[in-house]
Parts: sequence; C-alpha cells; structure tokens
Amino acid sequence: MIGKENIIHKAKETGLLEKRIKQNRNFQQVDLLKWIFDRIKIEPDSKIIELCSGTGSQTSCLLDNAGKDGQVIAVDISSQSIEMLKVKTKGVNYSKLVTVVSDMDNVNPALRSQGFRPPYFDLAFCAYGLYYSKDVLTTLKVLKGWLKPKGRIVIVGPFGSNNSPLFNVLEQGGVSISRYVKHTSGDFMVKDVLPWITNNYQLTYIHTTVNRIIWNKTEDVIEYWKNTTFYDSDKLSIIKKLIDDHIYKYRRFVNEKHIMMIEASHDEK
Repeated sequence: MIGKENIIHKAKETGLLEKRIKQNRNFQQVDLLKWIFDRIKIEPDSKIIELCSGTGSQTSCLLDNAGKDGQVIAVDISSQSIEMLKVKTKGVNYSKLVTVVSDMDNVNPALRSQGFRPPYFDLAFCAYGLYYSKDVLTTLKVLKGWLKPKGRIVIVGPFGSNNSPLFNVLEQGGVSISRYVKHTSGDFMVKDVLPWITNNYQLTYIHTTVNRIIWNKTEDVIEYWKNTTFYDSDKLSIIKKLIDDHIYKYRRFVNEKHIMMIEASHDEK
C-alpha cells in the first residue's frame, strides 16, 4: 500500500489525470460538466477563482459563463497541467483567464503576488481536488475571506458508496485500498466539507447524482484502474481474471460514481 504523500503525488500527475478524465467521459451515462453547470447560476461579469483546475475540464465552462467582462483565475499546483489548460482554453475567452501555479494551501500569498486583494471573487469553485489540501478547513476559511459579501462557494466531489463496485472486485482480488483513498472517495464531502459549510454560510444547497460508468471490455476497466492512485501491478493478472469472469456473466462491468455538489452563500440567488 502506498502512503498518502505518494497517493497525492500520483493523483496530480497530468498524464494520469487526463487518462482518468477520458475514461470517465467515454463511458459515463451522465455528462458531468453539463450536470454541474446546469445547476450553477453564474451571474454576468463574475470574478471566479477555481482551485485544483487541473488541465481545464471545468475551466472552459467557467470562462464560457463568466460574461463579457468576467474573469477566471485558475489555480493548480502542476505547471504542466496549467500549460495544458492554457492550450485548451485559448481562443475567444483567453483574455479572461489568469493562471496561477500554486498549491491550494498557499493560495492566499499566491493571489496577492499577482496583485489581487480580498474581497475579490463572486464565486469560488473547486471540483475533485479539495481533499488534497493539507488543511481543508483553513483552505475553506481562506476562500471565504476572498469572497465578496454576496459571493458563493461551490465544492464538487465524490461521496457515499462511490466506486464501490470497483473497490469490491479489487479487494476481492487482494488489492489493498488505503483508508485515505476510501475517505476521500466516500466520507470527505459529508464529514469534512459539509459541517464547515453549514456552520459558516447562511444558505446551503446540496445536489447529488449517481453516474454509472459502463465498461463492456475488461481492457477498459483495467485501463482506468491503471491510472488511479490505487493501482497494484502485482495483482493485475488476478484482477483481470475477476473482471473477465464478471463481464462473461453479466456482459458488462458497471461502476458507480456518486457525486455531490455543495453550493453555499449568505444571500438568496
């Protein structure tokens, strides 16, 4: 079993991140980006900060919704991911984008070094990354301090029995999945984020969905697993046999992504 620091390092690798996103997008039943942005009302000319922007999957949507005079500050620890993000978003909205290479635990000095001063943002957004903070509650407090009085915060992440079908077959084959991975995959949103949000904001909105990932071939399941933080090459042949048997019996392998989006503010939308 690899340690927490190695898990976090692997999770942030640009190549692995891109492959995980591609695998989910190719086989998902719910368009995750559409689901998110159908539920977030972004006011015209909004100033937005995105933590853990990665390679820009959500950044493009934020730019599209920010309005003519809006602005998106995309923050990520990986300079490689930021460079890929800039390539993805280059075009009509490029002038609205500011990129910052920083880990989220140092976002306050990083923003100040760029000339920003709080309160500045109308929306703070983070999807699938807040759990990599060394001090989640401090990061949330810092974000709150950067928001305007009517500003909103939106956090998206997994919860509940997320990934259970995949975890079950991996553990059946002897793969050890760390408590950290299971916590960030299942408990983090409800146990870490939600209590702090409800104690610090007047209004909280919770949206959930289950996105079924349907794989018809063993190779596709294995390809996804290889790009996760819980891949174990020593167990590859065992897991491949278990997946083969499952697909032979059921004609497919269905994983479940349980998704929660928490949106909070001090004023009605």
